[in-house]
Amino acid sequence: MTQKKKLTPAETKAKKDFLKFIEDKINGYAQRVAEKPDRADRSAMGELNFYVALRNVVKGNPDPRDMPSLRDLGLIDAVNDTLIHLDIIPRKKKFYNPPFYTKTKHKK
Repeated sequence: MTQKKKLTPAETKAKKDFLKFIEDKINGYAQRVAEKPDRADRSAMGELNFYVALRNVVKGNPDPRDMPSLRDLGLIDAVNDTLIHLDIIPRKKKFYNPPFYTKTKHKK
């Protein structure tokens, strides 16, 4: 069984901040789904599904034996592969692992 890399204090804080960003997105899109008409509903569901999958992967929740977890991993991997192809991140890196989100600031 592979040991997880111990995060530095800066990486731990960055992970906490990143998860807060994700939770805020999930809550915002869930609110939209609850309040908006059908068209906005479908759009918000797509984004909500992405952020829930991202949260599961960042938290380390995906279980490879579980089909929904495999979907989460596949979705996030597809996004990661696209970012690599576009030269936004280097090969063999993952946008959802430190140190990426440690150094990246998102606009609010």
